[in-house]
Amino acid sequence: MLQGKTYWFLIAVGICLLPLFFINKTDTADWGDDYVQYIYQSKHLFNTSDYKTVVNHIHHAPVKRGVFFSLLLSANHSGAIINYKNLVCLTYVLTGLLVFLFFTKHFTDWQSFFLSLCVVYNYRCIGLKNEIVAEFLFMAILYGIFYLSTFKTRTAFYVIALLFACLIHVRLVGLVFYLAYLIGFVLNNSFSYSPFTKLKLLASQALGALALVFVMHWLLMPSLSNVEFSFYKHTLKEFLTIQSFTDNFQFYFRNLGYFFEQELPNAINIFIKLLALAGIVFGVMTNLRREQAFVLLSLFFYLLTLLVRPDQSAATRYLIPVLPLLFYFFLKGLMTLLKGEQAFLKYRLQVINGILIIVFVSNFNTLFLIKNPDKPLGPFSAELKPDFDAIQKYTQTNDQIAFTKPLVINLMCNRNSFALKHETNAEALASELYFLIPRNPALNEVYQLTRQLKGPVGDTLVLEYFYLIKNRPVR
Repeated sequence: MLQGKTYWFLIAVGICLLPLFFINKTDTADWGDDYVQYIYQSKHLFNTSDYKTVVNHIHHAPVKRGVFFSLLLSANHSGAIINYKNLVCLTYVLTGLLVFLFFTKHFTDWQSFFLSLCVVYNYRCIGLKNEIVAEFLFMAILYGIFYLSTFKTRTAFYVIALLFACLIHVRLVGLVFYLAYLIGFVLNNSFSYSPFTKLKLLASQALGALALVFVMHWLLMPSLSNVEFSFYKHTLKEFLTIQSFTDNFQFYFRNLGYFFEQELPNAINIFIKLLALAGIVFGVMTNLRREQAFVLLSLFFYLLTLLVRPDQSAATRYLIPVLPLLFYFFLKGLMTLLKGEQAFLKYRLQVINGILIIVFVSNFNTLFLIKNPDKPLGPFSAELKPDFDAIQKYTQTNDQIAFTKPLVINLMCNRNSFALKHETNAEALASELYFLIPRNPALNEVYQLTRQLKGPVGDTLVLEYFYLIKNRPVR
């Protein structure tokens, strides 16, 4: 239960989070079609009879993913982009509150207050908040689990099972956190259970969590369940190499430092980043204790997963879930360092709070650097709707349309799509399908992507922003 003082700090954190609901939020969306898949799934959660897919999904994305996030998005009945972003902002605020509660189990209320604000007011986090992403719902559930894991009641124990089932259905990588939890529970000596009782509780919770995972798996979009994992299997088999592992290490190590950048000269920023990363490593090395096993293993397993995942398309999105853990170990290391210095022994809490205030104020200042972004044409722009409507009228229900952002075709045209990229270009040209080719440079990203590919020859429907070409494959 929250103590009176902590309760008031929680209210203060909530008040500080309110501006973040409105900051950096626009009514437009780009061509990154991950979010398009989440939206499309939200319209077919319980009925997939008319569900359209990417026919060569193995080259693009899993057929089904993050359905619990899609369940949240289904609350937006209007379909307006701004309402989807409002839902994401709600999960962002909830994340801030739960991160604060997690910190209160390890630090003072003042430290937890400033540390949680350092996380949610981080410039890269605020930048991501303007996108329709599942990461903040994932974080809210994850840090709720971290908070509940400190309670030694059976109720908390079984609530955690439910939350893990939800976590796994937001992002499949939630499985690594559950593995960390299971190992951490076995290693943690602070629970006053006998070894037999501990194993019995663990077995009952694992069975409960597994049952809930399967119930959600088959309840939400059941017809796609059998093909969900084929994408991940193919990706690891085809692209996981020693080279990709070392490339990922360099990539994520470099991007970790960006979270600690301030509006300062580059030389000072390099020093700050190296100091922060060294502090995190020091914090980890000085906190290798059994009662810390869940947190330690969560960070280790998750970062290891990033290193073996051959994808460098979204560093911020993939690193943000463990950003509070990085701040956690940084502060743990700082406290250990100051505790060993007699000169700081008396005032170490004031020193730590002062450092956190400086970091927060520096990050808060970056809010004034956020400009209202331009409104480029995206799949939800009103200008493109006549073209998508014309495509739907011109094509048949079972036709396939090749496009560089194939999930947009599924949602906006209600047609099956073909992921068009360098490695699939030849296959597309040899198939009887339609090509959707941007003709207007205002479409920017998709226009540039398509220009790099070889185009088809065939009957052409000229639209305002696209050419729709019925490919005539050469036999």
